[in-house]
Amino acid sequence: MIKTLKKQVKWRKDKKELFICDCKRLIDLKLSFEHESFLKRLSMGLNPGELVAKESLIFSEFEKMNLLDDLKINQLLKEDFYLAMNLLDNELGKNRARDSNFLKKMQNFLLGFIWVRN
Repeated sequence: MIKTLKKQVKWRKDKKELFICDCKRLIDLKLSFEHESFLKRLSMGLNPGELVAKESLIFSEFEKMNLLDDLKINQLLKEDFYLAMNLLDNELGKNRARDSNFLKKMQNFLLGFIWVRN
């Protein structure tokens, strides 16, 4: 199962270290800069089986502290296609390289378009 940080868990880069905050429970953690790529990958979702030793240790500590959540990915239903297009239009603007007309033409061929719901 792919894991990611819970919604209330945020991290930021400071001058000396990385700071992780569980904003709901007001828990703060520190990590060294060497773990920045791990936090970026974790923020996007990662498979725990692909971690190296130090990353695996940090990951298990995050699990014990209940900072992680499953990343659920479902296939986009055809009737939800226009909802996804509206979301893209609102977030990216209508002047992106591949506009909604392009995607409408391609909708029969889109196998990898995903919709994540919480």
